[in-house]
Amino acid sequence: MLDVKLIRRLAIVAVLGASLVTILLAAIYARFAYPYLDDFCFMGSSGDPVATANFYYRTWSGRWSAMFLYALLAQGHDYAGEDVGGFVIWSGPIWYAGFYLICATAMRARSVRDKAGAALILLAVFWSASPGISDLFYWLAGIISYPVPFFFSALALYLLLKPGARLRHIVPGIAAAFLAPTFNELAGIALAPALAGVILGKLLDRERPLGLAAALVATLAATALVVFAPGTDVRLSAAPAGDVGLLGSAVKLFRPYDSAFAYAVDPRILALVMIAACSTSLGLAGGRRWWQVALLSLCVAATANAAFVLATGQVPSYRVLGSCFAILLAGSAFVAWHVRGRTAHPALEIAALAALAGSIVTAPNVAMALHDLPKAAAWKASQAAFWAELSRARGRDVAVADLPYYPSIFFNRQIDPDPADRSNRCVAARFGLRSLRSVGPAGARWRVY
Repeated sequence: MLDVKLIRRLAIVAVLGASLVTILLAAIYARFAYPYLDDFCFMGSSGDPVATANFYYRTWSGRWSAMFLYALLAQGHDYAGEDVGGFVIWSGPIWYAGFYLICATAMRARSVRDKAGAALILLAVFWSASPGISDLFYWLAGIISYPVPFFFSALALYLLLKPGARLRHIVPGIAAAFLAPTFNELAGIALAPALAGVILGKLLDRERPLGLAAALVATLAATALVVFAPGTDVRLSAAPAGDVGLLGSAVKLFRPYDSAFAYAVDPRILALVMIAACSTSLGLAGGRRWWQVALLSLCVAATANAAFVLATGQVPSYRVLGSCFAILLAGSAFVAWHVRGRTAHPALEIAALAALAGSIVTAPNVAMALHDLPKAAAWKASQAAFWAELSRARGRDVAVADLPYYPSIFFNRQIDPDPADRSNRCVAARFGLRSLRSVGPAGARWRVY
């Protein structure tokens, strides 16, 4: 006779094993990270961080806290001359801390071990299947603009939804809710409907969620400060024009391959939901049914997706879609790993666990990372040689050919043919070049002409 408990335990071990292998692969790729071209714009200042943040608030972006942190981290560091892996590897722990806080919020009755395991699985699912992991994990500027506001959003929810929350929890929670959008307005656009949904639930339960209401006001105020900043207007005006018509924007929301709705049916999320549906011992915080929270997370992700599309008329970038995917995973946190308690349908739960383990190790990002791993070190060496060659070209007008190969999980922002391109000018300023542009056949080796 089959030992169901043993099989279930082995299935959990398989999920954790797949998660650990995936996270190890993610950490290995951190050592191959390199500075993106616009890192030289955002992180090239060695002056006063406050003055730098104020300058960018007026001229490029309303994300004041992000700009402040960029300038602060730039103090005493030459990003082209250093191994940036020591910086970008922190993206994983920051994302993990955010997922842990989400798990701690949704699964308060579970042990620390359960919450830590659930967060580990969510991080592995996120890295293995999310679009835009290059920007979300390996981009110096992106680490500050995406995992950091996700962490502050999760911290706000953890503190504000703490049972019997007192002033010592509510005040820091409101502060975290205010800080999150100042790193990225997308965090505020997502956090506001999440807080509104929780407030509505509290009101239906005849509670008075004054702390949550104050946090919602703080979130909306911070988001407005970013969205309506002079620099944000400058940045949007410099972006390519999109189909800003309402109908065209609405159609983009439901594209089957690059919208928040598409990622809502990711097989890994479906496996997590199946695990929840088979469980009788979940104990969701607040007494809400699991489908209500799942619906709220979908609405939050769709709101973030819609805000980008309606504001720009363009399909969201992969890093925006990746952020929506993180929101969907956060909404699924309560269905993650639970190691104790009887289940109504153990066979289905075991099948879901097995499907989750298999879908993690066969996910697109894992497959691409494994395929490119043997060549990644050589590619990193070619990048180092390129930066060294630029250093020797000081005072010259420089044209370079395109880099023939780069790991698929990295974003390949090539040098633009136009010397007036913003990133080109930032790199040229860093290396003391008169101008910088790309030239030559695609696929040629890096060469300074």
